[in-house]
Amino acid sequence: MITRFLYLITLLLFFGCNGTPNNAQVLDDKIMQIHDEAMAKSALVLSLKKEINNQIDSIENGAFKDSLLVISSHLYKADRSMLDWMHAYKTPNLNADSAEKYLINQLAEINKVYHLTFESIKEAKEILKK
Repeated sequence: MITRFLYLITLLLFFGCNGTPNNAQVLDDKIMQIHDEAMAKSALVLSLKKEINNQIDSIENGAFKDSLLVISSHLYKADRSMLDWMHAYKTPNLNADSAEKYLINQLAEINKVYHLTFESIKEAKEILKK
């Protein structure tokens, strides 16, 4: 009876542990969540950039135009950074020993893209008073 009980516990532990995500899976899920949130704003980034550029074209010179140029470049950089990150990102074998280190680096990179995206949107909305 005790042997059956121990066998059952062993099976439950073995199969139960296989269903839990490893660190690499958790990191990959977090990366994709951050990517999806930032990517959802890509159309807004492009729209704001177009609106900013239209204002730049209608202003002669001055500090306001300089501010618009800076914000336009931030919006461009946010869009470009997302595209570059997506092009470079390769989903690793989540069971490989190197996966966790790679994903930690990728988490840092996508966090930069995320912050760049949301900060440039905030800047653009503030200057456009939206």
